[in-house]
Amino acid sequence: MTHQFNTRQPAPSHCHRKRNMIATISVSYPPHGLNFYIMKKITSFGACLWLSLALYSCGDALTKGEAEKIVKEARHYPEIEDVPLQYGLLAYGQDSLPRSYYILQQNGMLTVEHLGKGGFLILSYHFRVTLTAKGKAYVTREDRPPVKQGGSGEYMFQSRFKTCDVDFDHLESIQIYPGLNRADIHYTVRKIHCTPFRIYNQNPEKVQMDTLQGRICRAIKTTDGWRPVK
Repeated sequence: MTHQFNTRQPAPSHCHRKRNMIATISVSYPPHGLNFYIMKKITSFGACLWLSLALYSCGDALTKGEAEKIVKEARHYPEIEDVPLQYGLLAYGQDSLPRSYYILQQNGMLTVEHLGKGGFLILSYHFRVTLTAKGKAYVTREDRPPVKQGGSGEYMFQSRFKTCDVDFDHLESIQIYPGLNRADIHYTVRKIHCTPFRIYNQNPEKVQMDTLQGRICRAIKTTDGWRPVK
């Protein structure tokens, strides 16, 4: 099929004889017409795209077993969860410590002594918190160096105490982003062997005893396969 487009161009104005010039532009399409030509191109592009995705999914797919291996490599499960806790000679702005201290005392982890109110410029209440043998058994490490409290010769300590063991439980889902060579691995951990120090969390007044928790591990695709993001 051929379409013809006519354009008329006048001769320069200084010419005595005016003559109309006709230019013919020819555009050729396949025998079945323009629509068939466009549809053929779209079909070819779609086939190439499908083939690319198929090759990606077959050659670079992240299997369930590989995803689980990546998670365990990144986090080294099982792991210990711990929290910081201050003890020794403590100064506090109220006449009692946070409730979690007294719960830990009831569980035999420590003892609390009320020493009264004192201070020179700033008055505060003083307490002596002493760890028991049972409480010391849950210390994972020292969180900061001891701080000497005035001229009393006593110190304030801050250590971290084990709250529970965290272990991999099961895989939830895998979200792959081919254009970014990245994947998000959604999985669940289980908290086991909980200790009395589990009550002392980010909010000491709130007891959190949930045992299952959702987490995400990110992985990237390299020339050597999928690897966890460090």
